Amino acid sequence: MSYGSFPHYRTYKHLSNVPFRLHPDVRVMLVNYHHKEINSRGLLKFIYERVPPLQFGHPKVQIVRQGDEPHKPLPYIEVFFHNGKRVFIDCENKLMTTITQTLEAVAGDIFDETDVVEVDLDSKLYKDPCDFRWHRGRKCICEIPGQSPCSVKNLKKNKELIFHRKLFLARDENRGMVTSL
Repeated sequence: MSYGSFPHYRTYKHLSNVPFRLHPDVRVMLVNYHHKEINSRGLLKFIYERVPPLQFGHPKVQIVRQGDEPHKPLPYIEVFFHNGKRVFIDCENKLMTTITQTLEAVAGDIFDETDVVEVDLDSKLYKDPCDFRWHRGRKCICEIPGQSPCSVKNLKKNKELIFHRKLFLARDENRGMVTSL
């Protein structure tokens, strides 16, 4: 169980709820805000609620936060694209929902539902060479040629050898009579 203020903000359920997809050409997002200014409240809420899922959903996009810089009085978001294009989004006195909608319109990816391809993982067409399960046909990596032998099989073999060696030595000492080991 998570404790503290805002415990659900760093859970997997919250982070996987990405508000929108960024365009693949987006490389850097620069977010400038002020903690004490009233005109930055919407952007601060955006940073708290929307930036962590965006970072989780887009690990290749660098999101830089600059807070409390005296020479930059306005809260804004600047988006840098791969081709060198830069987009400036003014966030002064705007709500979090407005900022999210504006950023989605400027840097969001156009997504069509027909682009989704579903993969049935349990179908016979899907064969993963690294999948070792009972119903997949291979139970262990030692069944693949060229791999090192399984340590479990070696352990069983070693225990059998030790048992037979002790049994042989016990028979030798007692001239064919087996004593307790």
